[in-house]
Parts: sequence; C-alpha cells; structure tokens
Amino acid sequence: MQKNIVSIDIGSCKSKLVVGRQEGNTVAIEKAVLLDTPQGCQKDGNLITLSKEYDQLVAGIGGALTKLKLRTKNVAFTVQSTSIIRRELEMPRVKINELESMIRYEIEQYLPIDLSEYIIDYKVQEGKKEVSDSTMRVLIAAMPGEIASKHVELAGRLGLEPKVMDINSNAISKLFGDSDFNKTIALLDIGYNSINISIVSGGLFQFSRLIPYGGSELIAAVAEAYGIGLKEAEQKIISDADLKSTVDVGELNKTLKGIVDRWSDDIQRVFQFYKTRNSKNNIDEIYLYGGLSSLRGMPEYMTKTLNMPVSKIKTISSIKMDKHCDGINLEYFLNAIGAIIRK
Repeated sequence: MQKNIVSIDIGSCKSKLVVGRQEGNTVAIEKAVLLDTPQGCQKDGNLITLSKEYDQLVAGIGGALTKLKLRTKNVAFTVQSTSIIRRELEMPRVKINELESMIRYEIEQYLPIDLSEYIIDYKVQEGKKEVSDSTMRVLIAAMPGEIASKHVELAGRLGLEPKVMDINSNAISKLFGDSDFNKTIALLDIGYNSINISIVSGGLFQFSRLIPYGGSELIAAVAEAYGIGLKEAEQKIISDADLKSTVDVGELNKTLKGIVDRWSDDIQRVFQFYKTRNSKNNIDEIYLYGGLSSLRGMPEYMTKTLNMPVSKIKTISSIKMDKHCDGINLEYFLNAIGAIIRK
C-alpha cells in the first residue's frame, strides 16, 4: 500500500487540499479542505512570492495542515496556466533512452521557446489509439521552470517535501483512465478565471485547451447590471440564479445565459478543432466540474447550447472518500485527487 500524500491545487478563487493515496486503480481520500485563495497571490498559475497575499496563502494552508494532523511530509501540486505547453507528437518507435533527445529536438524545431527555461515531461500513449506498429503517440508538456520552482519554495515554507508537479488536464484525465473504451468524453473545468477543456477517448488523454475566462465574468456582469459589489453579485448568483428556469429573476438569468451562450460558442470551436484533426474524432458526452459547475441549471442549459449530453460530475467509481469527507463538494477537488495517481 502506498503512503499518504498531500495534494494541493491553488486556484484563482479557491485552494484545494486533499490527503490520500493510490490503491491500485482507486484513490482513497481521507481528508479534504477548501480554502479561499488570497487575491493577488498568484497569476496564471505562477505564485507571486513577494507579496503579503502570498504570505496569507502560506499561513492559510499551513493552518489547515496543522489542523489535519498530517503524518506525511510528501506533497503533490497540480497547476493550470496558459504558459504551459502541451503537444502531441507522432514519433518513430525507439528505445526510451533515445526518446528524450528526439523530443527535445522536435520541440526546438516547432515551438518558439527557450528550453533552458522550461521543464519538459512526456508520456508515451499506448493502447487502442496507437498510430501504427512503427510509430507511437507521445504527449509532451513544457512547464516554465519559474512556476515549478516557486511551488518547490512553497513546499519548503510549509515544511513539506515536493514529490509531484502535475498539470490539471493531466490530473483529471487520470481519473478517467479506465473509462468506457467506446466513448469519448470532454471534461470541462469551469473555474473562476478560466475554463479548462480536456478530452479523453478510450481511457487515453487526447487533447486539452484553456479558455481564459470563467466565473469572474459572470460575477462582474451581474455586479454591473444591478449596481452592486462583486461579493454581493456572487451571493445573488448563488441564491437566485437558475439557468433552467423559464421565469427570469429581474434579468439575472438572461444576463448569465448571454455569457454562457458565448462560452458555448467558444467551446464548440474547440470541439470542432479537435474533430478536424482526425476524421474519426468525435465527442459523445460532456462532464462539468469546478466551482461554477454548481450553478443551478448549468448542465441542463449547456446540453441545449452544445447540443449534446452534459452532466455534472457527482461521483467517480475510482474515488473512495473517507467518512471524514462527508458533505464536501467533490467537483472542487478532482484535479487535486487526480494528481495523487501515478501512471
């Protein structure tokens, strides 16, 4: 049995902490904590360490860890950033010790980045989606070294030992690694400042795109429409909004639907791009998670705007939650939980 690990996902609005371990094809979660992320402590996944907000973040996470009475010092981080590059390469089948140099050569040829400033990782995609006997699909990820180093620094401030640095699209896809081989699913993480789209087919990660807007746009629109502050606008959305309702509440639902309509258009464009990459590519179902997936009526309304089945993730068979986690909103924690899985 693997030892427990702390997994941390610092979002724009909320920070998510889980304590758990991988047990074969399942993940056992013992504890989960949701914290407010101090505004100004991070930007696009990069921690702003020389700020009072960062010190508040350290204090908040540190206090939560103390209350959890941890028996482990190991920590995993998962991040999301527009500066992280993910690409799929078709490469000849070679020995693993030859593959890394080939990958670095390909990156230098086709991506306009300075490799010395990035951390490169890759995964060979085996299974039903292989290209041929002589070639293989290789997924590469390039993360700015600054993002990784600042998370290592955070681990030190918390008295933890960094063991894993993951990215959200990879983390969530691992939770669906044993999904139905006859289906292709799109996973939409609707966050505060972004919508992360990940596509998994036949249990294999296929594709991801980050749309740089999210729930904060809804809040700002409602605040402007009603002449109220952002906090009050957020509470109004939580208490009054219902996208599946046919009865509007002082133009509230109409305002929100107009924005979600535009989101849906952009999501459709991402889907269309994915489909044009291969004539066999298709999407069968869409699943929502993240903080804004809890907006009443969101799955039903997006089913109409995207013209395909949309559901909110409520449970996943591969996740076993301890009784101490009763009552938590699973949709907030999926990226952090996925980062625990090592494949």
